[in-house]
Amino acid sequence: MRNIFLTFIAFLSIFFFFFFSNQASTWFFSLFKPNYYLKTINLLKEENAFLYSEISQKKEILKENKDLKKLLEIKEKKPKRKYFLAKVVGLNPFNYQPFIIIEIDKKIVKEGMPVILPGNIFFGVVEKISGERAKVATLFSQEFSASVKILSSSEKEKPIIGLAKGKENKIIVDLVSKEEKIEKGDSVFTSGLDQKFPADLYLGKIRKIEKKEGLFQKIEIEPPFKWQEISQVFILLNETSLLE
Repeated sequence: MRNIFLTFIAFLSIFFFFFFSNQASTWFFSLFKPNYYLKTINLLKEENAFLYSEISQKKEILKENKDLKKLLEIKEKKPKRKYFLAKVVGLNPFNYQPFIIIEIDKKIVKEGMPVILPGNIFFGVVEKISGERAKVATLFSQEFSASVKILSSSEKEKPIIGLAKGKENKIIVDLVSKEEKIEKGDSVFTSGLDQKFPADLYLGKIRKIEKKEGLFQKIEIEPPFKWQEISQVFILLNETSLLE
């Protein structure tokens, strides 16, 4: 009985051996080879890297489409304005003098042009051009200054005029009398009175107010962005013809 059982098992083994293809048998025996696992892991890593790259590219395209959509909304309100979309290719890792580097067309972009983000958010100024790249000084830069107007969150008070400037990695508003009534959360926009930038570029909301010595209040603005995370910007090309 035992011999019959063993013969049956041997027959089944021979049958399955010839039934499976050469590829199947090769795969089976390769399981006992360490190199097989290493090659499989490497292939999976390459596939994951490729898929991650595709996902990142699609995310970037979606972001660009979203930004362009917002820009089109701006253009509907300001049909005369023209913009140049620029990619950020570098930034200053040190906070004491924050700036970014962008790719440009030097035939179109000029020094002194304002740089904005979707939603008409004021980001900075084209400071220096070198070839097809430009340095953009952010609003945190010590060289930045602009006439601004403060709009009350209640919308009942008249706009209050002040001077925004970068100082110690902050955006502050100076020359606002202590007699003026302002509150945290009030919005700050360019006024256009200095003839440097067009009116109604958004800088942010008031985060901090101090009334100490002197005639003026010390006001700090909280911008609606983190400059280190910006990947693309818009340059307002014909700002000098659009002063309001």
